Amino acid sequence: MNNKKILITGASGKLGCALIQHFAHINCQLMLCSNSNECSIHAELDTFNNPCATIYSMAADLSDVDSYTTLVAHAKASMGGITDFIHCASIFEKQDLLDIDPSSWHKQMDVNLTAPFFLCRDIGQHMTDAQGGHIILLSDIAATCPYEMYMPYSIAKSGMNAMVKGLAKIFAPNVTVNGIAPYIVAQQGHALSSADAQLLNNTYLKYPTQMDEICSCVDLLMMPKSSMTGQVITLDAGRSLK
Repeated sequence: MNNKKILITGASGKLGCALIQHFAHINCQLMLCSNSNECSIHAELDTFNNPCATIYSMAADLSDVDSYTTLVAHAKASMGGITDFIHCASIFEKQDLLDIDPSSWHKQMDVNLTAPFFLCRDIGQHMTDAQGGHIILLSDIAATCPYEMYMPYSIAKSGMNAMVKGLAKIFAPNVTVNGIAPYIVAQQGHALSSADAQLLNNTYLKYPTQMDEICSCVDLLMMPKSSMTGQVITLDAGRSLK
């Protein structure tokens, strides 16, 4: 993992924070992107003593199409390139079907599908020119088992899974494109909500995915000369088998 130049979106979310912890003590460069407030990122960084990683951060509103170009350019200029892209940013809004209007639909699609597509397109081309790189998209089992109260989110994640397969073909052989689709994820130091506990009871394994398991999958997908591409790794305690 040494000498990696890693761009992470959604860096202020719980998974983004776990990835910061995971990479902070490795000799690499990190560009951390959050929606609008970098305070939570800096608070997370303040918990480390002498991190080995060189860390940069940038606020970007991924519902704004101009932010894609700015983010990629800033990451390349700061780190001298991008070797790995991990996209965690998303909007997860609960809505009854009849309450979904065009404005909320477009907002969710812009962040959950349009942004990763154009970021992957531009970063994938950069990696192709550099003859190597890894793209990892955080999906969700909602892509194949839609959440009734989160239809725009579920549809966007289905599109993301198709994106993984299509871009893997386009950017081969030097760039790998894969996804990770979790279900209920445990957060260190926080108890599961009663709603999440009830959902887990409808899985075969009946326990949540740990952050360390997701980070281990990220490590696997970022291995030099990894033979995996175009795949979405499902971490759902067997929920999708139901």
